[in-house]
Amino acid sequence: MFESSIPLTLPLGHYTMPRQFNPIFNGYIYVGLADTDPKAEGNRITVYQEEEDRSLTPVAQPISINAGGYPVINGQVVKLVVTEDYSVAVYDHHGVQEFYFPYCKGPYIISVFHDQTLHGNGTEDDPLGVQLSSAEGNQLQIKDDGLYYGPITPASISLLYVASSGSDDNPGSRDKPLLTVDKALSLIAGMGISGAYTIFLKAGETFSLQGDHPVGQGTFNLTFTYFDDPTFGDIRSHDGWYPITDARLKRPMVIFDTSLGEDGLIRWNTINSSPKLDSLHFDGVSVTFSNSAGASTGGGWALYVDELIFSGSDIFITGDYQGIGSAVTVALRKANLYLQGKTQPFVADYSPDIFYLELLPEGETKSDPTGVSPDVTGRPSNIKDILTPQNAMALGTYDSKTKTTFGWGVNWDIFAQQLARASLNDQQD
Repeated sequence: MFESSIPLTLPLGHYTMPRQFNPIFNGYIYVGLADTDPKAEGNRITVYQEEEDRSLTPVAQPISINAGGYPVINGQVVKLVVTEDYSVAVYDHHGVQEFYFPYCKGPYIISVFHDQTLHGNGTEDDPLGVQLSSAEGNQLQIKDDGLYYGPITPASISLLYVASSGSDDNPGSRDKPLLTVDKALSLIAGMGISGAYTIFLKAGETFSLQGDHPVGQGTFNLTFTYFDDPTFGDIRSHDGWYPITDARLKRPMVIFDTSLGEDGLIRWNTINSSPKLDSLHFDGVSVTFSNSAGASTGGGWALYVDELIFSGSDIFITGDYQGIGSAVTVALRKANLYLQGKTQPFVADYSPDIFYLELLPEGETKSDPTGVSPDVTGRPSNIKDILTPQNAMALGTYDSKTKTTFGWGVNWDIFAQQLARASLNDQQD
């Protein structure tokens, strides 16, 4: 059944004689290309009989009209449909033409302007096609059931998969993943639609960003997570069961690096939006911040978000930095932090809020409430040993005597209370 098919009807409501209300009994119907003589065999198009299950069966022409004025196939009154513009001619049983309509159309035809051209004849084997504009912000998407347009991003667009076995010519589905995170981000940017997007990375694999990736203007929530883990598959945390806390999880890695531009300036290969990302979440994904360009980034930050979340992540920072990420809120959930060099990892505007959640204590075991996946066991976390008031926040000084002027003019006492909530109060002195 063609979704674009419509009932074949005349502008008149019934197959009757033009000058009297009598049926055109035992007549014939010919259907052809628009603006042609449909009686000529070379001009005819395919007409279909719609069956009870809505499937379509091609019928031969001419099509007979019974004594009551209805089209029939093998003596049975049938519903006839076409899938393109058509002309139609009706003849009586003497072969005299009673009607001829050179151009009839249905809602299946798309009006195309700006020198665009349709191709295909609208059949299942040769569907209609038209080139879509590549203009930034174009919200049209070609789906299996037609064109999608709208502000709500469907899962097939908002969920993208990336694996070393993939190709950037793929759609980014689980069965046909992309090859690079860069391509996934460019697809998100091409949406031009604010919202929540998730990029699934093949477990155990490493992905490096190349260049700067603005995903768009508006509110964007971006999550990196894993799929196809040998122990936990695609199942993620739920109901207090946290695979991200287990040491067996093959955490994929995302690398944020620096590059030297033609202007001589060092820049991060990173992700951003305007005015900033609302949230960036690494869920069971590790992150490396490195400086291959080999010089100071001049205070620039790899990430600029409202909320920066690391859940079950291993965070590797190599080189001397003054903040690898700027966020109002930094959440560390059963993460580990490895610093090499003089690094103050985080920057926070105004009132910084950094906290740590244990999720599952080291050595403690939790069973999957659904009984589907194996038990998880809490792994060690070094956050409370590595992250200190002296190195936690950049762009500020810490005076252990006065406990003031920390961060952006924030009083240390306020920050100390936040650390206490984060189970880091043992690092105050």
